[in-house]
Amino acid sequence: MATHTSDDDKFQHGDFTLVSSDGVRFRVPSYHLFSASSFFLDAASMCDAADKKLELVDPDFETHDIVRAFLDLIVDFSIDTIAKDGRGDAYSPMYAGLCKFFDKFDCQMARRQLAMLFLYNAPTLIRPGLSDSQAFFVLGAICANIEMCYDAIRLDRPWPDFPGNSHLAPSDLKYIGVYIPSRYQQALATAWNTLGPDRPREIWAAAFKREIEAASDAGGDSHGAVANQQQAT
Repeated sequence: MATHTSDDDKFQHGDFTLVSSDGVRFRVPSYHLFSASSFFLDAASMCDAADKKLELVDPDFETHDIVRAFLDLIVDFSIDTIAKDGRGDAYSPMYAGLCKFFDKFDCQMARRQLAMLFLYNAPTLIRPGLSDSQAFFVLGAICANIEMCYDAIRLDRPWPDFPGNSHLAPSDLKYIGVYIPSRYQQALATAWNTLGPDRPREIWAAAFKREIEAASDAGGDSHGAVANQQQAT
């Protein structure tokens, strides 16, 4: 935990305080957090009624930028913090960190909000000839949103000089595979290998969807939840 604490420049009013692992204090109305996850309601029940506070400790995904992005999402339904982070696409480490945060604190509503925002912006995120289909697939996978991954495959376009290939060929995802939960990688590769090199995108997308739904029904792994202990004071 950071020894020096400073206030966030946006979230400064509310009855619940979150302190990021790098020492930034966020004050927010508690009902936003309670709506996002029962975890925060349980944490508040262990605090003094007038001083609801949670100190976050993980230096990987409980830093001020992740907490700010989370609060932007649940309070303002905004992805401004994410959009300002470098390229603002699914290659950004912020996406992986934010989804780890969702997993740890069981923020399923926030996960769905993030997915909805990117589904709404799908036409601008997937453009022929660029790798946006890769970004959209990765985002769908870390958001556990099968439909986003399905659309990424369906709307993908082949490399100009290789009409039978794809930006989503398993070999082209090797550099970003760290972001993709294993069952999504397996479903994508199985569908790709089963159909052959000249697969129509619609058929490949449908095959992927069958594979990932079967894996989900069988209890396949998702992005791993993290079990660090928090300090509620």
